[in-house]
Amino acid sequence: MSPPPSSAAQPWAGVATKLNKHRTLMISTVGYAICQASLFVIPKGMFIAAVPGMLGCGFIAAGFTLLIRAMIADVGDEVRLEQGKERMSLLYSLVTTTTKVGSAITVPVSYSILAYVGYKTSATAVNTPGAIHGLVMCYVFAPVFFVLVGGAVMFGYKLDAKRHADIRAKARPARRHGRRRPRHRPDGPHRRPGSRRHARAGLIEPNIFPLIPQRAGMSGEWVNLSG
Repeated sequence: MSPPPSSAAQPWAGVATKLNKHRTLMISTVGYAICQASLFVIPKGMFIAAVPGMLGCGFIAAGFTLLIRAMIADVGDEVRLEQGKERMSLLYSLVTTTTKVGSAITVPVSYSILAYVGYKTSATAVNTPGAIHGLVMCYVFAPVFFVLVGGAVMFGYKLDAKRHADIRAKARPARRHGRRRPRHRPDGPHRRPGSRRHARAGLIEPNIFPLIPQRAGMSGEWVNLSG
């Protein structure tokens, strides 16, 4: 019942432009905790009362994905400026890996806790109030705890909008300085001898393709291999 991630994440992008990404992420973690904890106080069997909380959880969770990946892009710019290397794909792969690992470990951890509290999964099983309470704690309060921990990590985050603007300003001259200019050859278009066009025409310079059998001497002249 959650809104599509593309539409749900757009409001968070607008908030992040005003409050910075890390502050918006911290606010979203608190909002998620409130929406998730509200499910605990809803009376049993009142599905309609649970709809706002579930919609709120989905809406805020869509913002998590957008904000974290936007922050990774900022970190990639900083790494590029400081190290002179492009590490964007590596950073995104690390985020994807941690997301998958975090999703995977929830299964054994949750089932271990449920087994410890005596929760039975059989369709005909009758669970004790303690087992039901353990299930509620795993479903409601475990996500609240870990999401709040993630938001607390953002305290002291220094890569804000001002810092990122400085990084981009310093990166522009470096990019212009490192940009390669095409070589101007006096004998025609900007193609080095021995390109595919010359190879198809049968003209290959010997010192560029030493592994191709030559039909003339190695004096440096153009060699016609077509006949």
